[in-house]
Amino acid sequence: MGSGPVVPMSGVPVLKPSEYRGDKDTAVAGRIVTLTMQEFKGDSKAATQPRGKKGKTAGKGGQSDDSGVKKKVEAHLAATSSPTEVLYIEAWGEIGTKLMQLCAVGDLVSIQGGTVQEQPASYSTSRLHYHLRLKGHLGLNVKAVKLSADPWEDVPAVHPLVPLEALDRVKDKQQICVSVVVVDQPGAIERQTSSKMSMVCNALVQPGQTKVRCSFWGEHASELANQPSGQALLLYQVLVTKRKDVASWELTSWRGTSIQACPPDIASDLMLGGKLMWTTLVFRCYSNCFSIRLRFFSCFLFFAFSSCV
Repeated sequence: MGSGPVVPMSGVPVLKPSEYRGDKDTAVAGRIVTLTMQEFKGDSKAATQPRGKKGKTAGKGGQSDDSGVKKKVEAHLAATSSPTEVLYIEAWGEIGTKLMQLCAVGDLVSIQGGTVQEQPASYSTSRLHYHLRLKGHLGLNVKAVKLSADPWEDVPAVHPLVPLEALDRVKDKQQICVSVVVVDQPGAIERQTSSKMSMVCNALVQPGQTKVRCSFWGEHASELANQPSGQALLLYQVLVTKRKDVASWELTSWRGTSIQACPPDIASDLMLGGKLMWTTLVFRCYSNCFSIRLRFFSCFLFFAFSSCV
């Protein structure tokens, strides 16, 4: 389907994130692929926003309840399988709570009345030049409507994924979502950080022939350590860090990282691309028989056949 607004049964034209400009008579649409709530105490300006390279934070804190706890809902809306059509959405306080009650991961929705923030979202998988902030009252200032059918083709089932083979084209500290298989699981160990002792898990993950180390800390370390070797996973909102000592990369966790079960079709593709990939084939032919030797990673299989001629 070509570009331009689509008019669903609700009557409000819906647009992809790359086409949306915040016009009050249009809505942005797609599938909710992440939806989380964070709670913070004290100064939300310092605590809620991951800091960029220059230590700057984006956005203002929301209202807190009587206990002084501020609640922030963060969501990613994906319109197509391209990472360029992923929109970051934030909502503080009551409107965020109501959004969590109305929507769930996997829902197709349109959102009308959000405030366009003309700056990229800090520490988000979105590649857009803007992000969306929901303010006011859900149903009055902002309307979120579930859609009964895909508004266009190529609406993804999960967050668009970046192949690990393409990490050489990813910027340092960029946030991505990937599908992986755990190939080496050392478990979690306790290490001293600059301020306290913390758990860390340095598991190796792999799709195809690309191996990457994970460096997950705290609660994420324990969660990753519980995943056995051979397990297929979706790693959402991980940071790509280029290692200085060698020409390689590692995946690190932060507060927005989550480990998700891998859908069967994606898991099957991972297995076919990695565990079932033969790396060496040797064929020998003799006068009355022939042999084939196959190497499967570090294992060798040998087959010999007698000639019937």
